[in-house]
Amino acid sequence: MGRIKNAMLKRLDSAARRDSLADLQAKGLNVRAWCQRCSHHQTLELDMLIKRFGPHMPVPEIGAQIQCPHCASKAVATAADWKNPRKVITRHAV
Repeated sequence: MGRIKNAMLKRLDSAARRDSLADLQAKGLNVRAWCQRCSHHQTLELDMLIKRFGPHMPVPEIGAQIQCPHCASKAVATAADWKNPRKVITRHAV
């Protein structure tokens, strides 16, 4: 591959840096996981993930390390849960 193309790919790769668990903790976000086989999805506890994988683990790579509790599939995707940030009330008690 040419020198110019390598330099461009390095710039694109560094611009598309994946968020780590520590980044999500600083932003006050949780991790959302969903099974690509049975469509089960849930929010994962960020503190538990940091204890298990460390603060520098990229969020998309967590899915390769876990499995779905419903169908035991390892085809799990993970991402930042932008819809439900931590420390925000989403439901009021009646």
